[in-house]
Amino acid sequence: MVCALLFTSFLLVYPKEVSNASSAQYSTLLFDNTKVTDIKINISDEDWQDMLSNPLKEEYHKADITINGETFYNVGIRTKGNTSLSQVASSDSERYSFKVKFDKYVTGQSYYGLDMLNLNNIYADATYLKEYLSYDLFEFMGVTTPENSFSNITINDNNYGLYLAIEGLQESYLERNYGYDHGNLYKAEGTGTNLKYTGETQSNYSGIKDNAVTAVTDDDFQKIIDMIRNLNNGTDLEKYIDIDATLRYFAVSTALVNLDSYQSNLFHNYYIYEKDGVCTILPWDLNLSFGGFSAEMGGKNKGEMNNSKRTSSDLSTIHFPIDEPTSTNLSDSPLLEKLLEVDEYKELYHKYLNDIVSTYFDSGIFKNKLYSNASLIDEYIKKDSTAFYSYSQFKNSLDELYKLGNYRSKSISLQLTGVIPSTKEAQNQVNLDEYLGSNLVNMSLLGSMGGGKGDENKINDINQNTDSNIPSNVPPQINNSTNGNMNPPDMDINQEGINGDIHSPNNNSQNGMTAPPSGNDMMMQQTESGNSKLPKPEDNHQQIPVPNDKTKPAMGNMNRTNLNSNKSISTLEIAIVLSSIVVMSIACILANKFKRKKYMI
Repeated sequence: MVCALLFTSFLLVYPKEVSNASSAQYSTLLFDNTKVTDIKINISDEDWQDMLSNPLKEEYHKADITINGETFYNVGIRTKGNTSLSQVASSDSERYSFKVKFDKYVTGQSYYGLDMLNLNNIYADATYLKEYLSYDLFEFMGVTTPENSFSNITINDNNYGLYLAIEGLQESYLERNYGYDHGNLYKAEGTGTNLKYTGETQSNYSGIKDNAVTAVTDDDFQKIIDMIRNLNNGTDLEKYIDIDATLRYFAVSTALVNLDSYQSNLFHNYYIYEKDGVCTILPWDLNLSFGGFSAEMGGKNKGEMNNSKRTSSDLSTIHFPIDEPTSTNLSDSPLLEKLLEVDEYKELYHKYLNDIVSTYFDSGIFKNKLYSNASLIDEYIKKDSTAFYSYSQFKNSLDELYKLGNYRSKSISLQLTGVIPSTKEAQNQVNLDEYLGSNLVNMSLLGSMGGGKGDENKINDINQNTDSNIPSNVPPQINNSTNGNMNPPDMDINQEGINGDIHSPNNNSQNGMTAPPSGNDMMMQQTESGNSKLPKPEDNHQQIPVPNDKTKPAMGNMNRTNLNSNKSISTLEIAIVLSSIVVMSIACILANKFKRKKYMI
């Protein structure tokens, strides 16, 4: 009895550990990043034709799904998406994204604990890798992130090509990350998602409340309104917001120029997690990161500076201002504005941006992740007859994404040291192409909204450049070839850090710019031409290992008790444990008296 009580107390105090043990099954079986998962979907011809005829209805149909040879019957499947869904529906493509709900028709059914699976069609991404790498960076920086991996999809024995399988942000996601005693989760889509306070009426924030993932009451949602009110007033921020987690989120999102999000005028594609009144923002739908949204839409400026001076899409993305990281006015996004107004929080935000540059990009992890995963999916893309881009387009896009990531990291570093302006107004006063150069990245090669179906010799070019393939177990190496090979281009970027010939228009303070002090790792050197180049890697054939444990940068030393509030033991849990101890003690006393009485008789 004593052992049972102790074990019960352990379960109550450490639900997350127990939950993680069970959820590890689907994480391992389905979301194995070392291989491409095989997923087969079988659906009746009638239901399939109904889905294809009415994709915008997003209605569920029954289907059987086989994952790595194991079949689950009568699951629910429907189309999903926003702009991507409507654009595919208006084309002659049938390559939709899908949502799979395992318990839609069979109560309690799951895939080893997973209740919902999203199958993303990798729309508007010639690289196939932007969303995958974006989630990877979020996870690397300690942001709570859904599991994901590449999957080859077959529907009714027809190959639909390479998709990105993503864990749904549902109950299993919450239990895996926060334990069974988790808080509430809301998807932001619609009215009130800008998080501006417009009164106490709950319908003012229907875009949040109506999209609650968990069952919530009016009292539950009042906690969200309390957060929004205090946020806009700038009061008790740490009581209502997980500051550390939120700053980590925005540091990553800003680094990725992820504007199809809270940071654009759409204010969507994010979730709010709330526990005990403390709220956290969570990432979702990252296929238009790496400037994929800003180059074409990006809010009201649409790739133009506020002074109407035309700026190329690559420079707009590369130099996206870190201290005004929105496509609209910063005041339109109070969750960013109010946090960045606090010097302590802004300093921590800058620290995380610097961590991203130094530990993910300059360390070589980004390069390794990009080219090793390109090798992993290469053969599948060759055979992907439904792809939005051709195989040759995929090959040619990789080097551009590599350059974009590196140039973006360099700009962030230079913005952090004051060499490049970090706000929109200050950037409007300078010529951005005087810093790292002009025409740095061909953004069109990365894919675009409404981009074709790969009809440009999509099938005919499958056999091209086959000699460039490398085994998936071979780490990428830098070479001098840029002809679509899955190797970084011979570009003037120093993976060891930024310490080379970067041009600064002026060495004195101007327009809010301050040249770094002598001895700084980012010392500036003038070039005769006025254009700048970053030095080449010292060793073009150095293999860069990828840490298996995804070691995350250290947490900020803010000395705040509530920065990790969701991980603390609740008062209820303590009460239950104390009650268990009392019961155990009483049981021991009674047992002892019983034994003594029996002995006396």
